[in-house]
Amino acid sequence: PECREALDGCIETSIALPGSVLVKEGDESRHICIICRGTAVVMIGDEVMDSIPPLPAGTFFGEQAMISHSSTASASIVARTTMAVVRFPHAEFLKVRDQFPDVFAEFNKVLDARYQSLTDVDPQKL
Repeated sequence: PECREALDGCIETSIALPGSVLVKEGDESRHICIICRGTAVVMIGDEVMDSIPPLPAGTFFGEQAMISHSSTASASIVARTTMAVVRFPHAEFLKVRDQFPDVFAEFNKVLDARYQSLTDVDPQKL
């Protein structure tokens, strides 16, 4: 209950229609988003990244700007279907995550894996 109360104070929810840009590549990124309903695709430039499967409900995005200490989005996220999305500002999300480590254990595993993949990427292959 305490974790939920802490999260409730810093989240915002939104609905996105198919084709809506949730995050635009190159724009300032200050939120982690969790897809509650619907599906999104990842795009770089005008191309859908076929190497990345569509993002289903339960998937989060926006963490790369937080873990890489970049203020810009590395890709666009575009709604493929009607979506419900919850957004957490990076700073508040980190506070709640640090306050309730057991609740965020699985998230931390995914975050660590994504951070590792960022450090292993050859920029020439992007």
